[in-house]
Amino acid sequence: MKRATKDILYFETGPDNPPTLRVAPGEEFEVQTQLNRGPWLDTHPEGERLRGLLRGGNPSSGCVWVEGAEPAQVLTVHIGEIRLDPLGFTRFVGANGAMPGYLGGSGVGQQHKVVEISGGKIRWNDRLQIPVAPMLGFVGVALVFVLLGIIAWRIMRAALAAENNFARIFCAGFLALIFIQVAINAGMNLGLMPITGITFPFLSYGGSSLISLFIGAGVIQSIFVNPSLGS
Repeated sequence: MKRATKDILYFETGPDNPPTLRVAPGEEFEVQTQLNRGPWLDTHPEGERLRGLLRGGNPSSGCVWVEGAEPAQVLTVHIGEIRLDPLGFTRFVGANGAMPGYLGGSGVGQQHKVVEISGGKIRWNDRLQIPVAPMLGFVGVALVFVLLGIIAWRIMRAALAAENNFARIFCAGFLALIFIQVAINAGMNLGLMPITGITFPFLSYGGSSLISLFIGAGVIQSIFVNPSLGS
């Protein structure tokens, strides 16, 4: 099996990057990935060599050329087994936390943590062990927003079917509550808004939030079934 190794790393994407691996359509190949530079290099046996190699952030293991592929074509890639490195590293910059970066530094400063990865879990500390799982990324986020859109559509249907102002105002207020929570959470994740303790509707781990949302959803369903509710 062909392999794209860590011998050649690219730190930017562009047409000037020569291919480091050529494969045929349908051919299986292996890609080795490289961890970002950080404090973990201080104790690594190859720390000095890696410092010279890691001249930038987000290193990419070369460029793969697929024979016969034409510009603008969409290629399907099947990802097989992922074998994890026993070392993990994460970094937090204070400007992205308590306040957005465009408002200036938060004063928290730069933080980092080196973690052990074993048994399919990230060993954050003695009490916290996080299961390792592939990230759904765009597909997962799109699915969440589609489901929220269906909920919003159902709430609007209940509001239109309601026969009194109380039911209509309740539906409008509940829809606004969900929209505001989603907007604030999206802003926090994009670094556009300060981080707060507001939960994400129906997903965040918060007992009182989930209970209140499900109670509200039950009232909305009652309005849909009985439009004269509240008269």
